[in-house]
Amino acid sequence: MARSLVQCKSEEPLVASSCPHELSTAHNVVFFLRCDGAFKNGKVAIGVILHGSNEMMVDGIAKKIPSVSSLFSETAAIRDACLLASATDLLDATVVSDNLEMI
Repeated sequence: MARSLVQCKSEEPLVASSCPHELSTAHNVVFFLRCDGAFKNGKVAIGVILHGSNEMMVDGIAKKIPSVSSLFSETAAIRDACLLASATDLLDATVVSDNLEMI
């Protein structure tokens, strides 16, 4: 059975700043930040999922922002992935994106 990496007893939705994660001290777990952006009609939707190598989801972000290009959407998703890693004090993680130009 997979063990949860984060146990938060808060009633509020889980966001990077609402629950102490202590992710960097988890043993034998590799962390991934999967991110993607979508661009259509001048609007951008981005998503980021932080999970461990045990496939347990730890945190995530989804939001819409104004934009002018699909490249900006991918850039914004990667930026938010890095900000999420920083907010959770994660020192070692792999950013995964389908945009090789930005990675």
